Amino acid sequence: MKQTEQNFWLDLGLIVTFLSTIFSGFILWLVIPLKSAAFFLGLDHHLWLTVHGCTSLVSFAGIVIH
Repeated sequence: MKQTEQNFWLDLGLIVTFLSTIFSGFILWLVIPLKSAAFFLGLDHHLWLTVHGCTSLVSFAGIVIH
């Protein structure tokens, strides 16, 4: 695979993980308040924190690779 093709797929992955991090951050900030028992899309606050943390770490790893 050529370097430009690798960068394309890496950039696409970075966009997806970055948007996922933004989306989960807004969910945690606006939809599910801290220590709330509410659910959104079937996930509670703790699982949204996990999604947010994992997508952030994957984004960071992609940035380091890039």
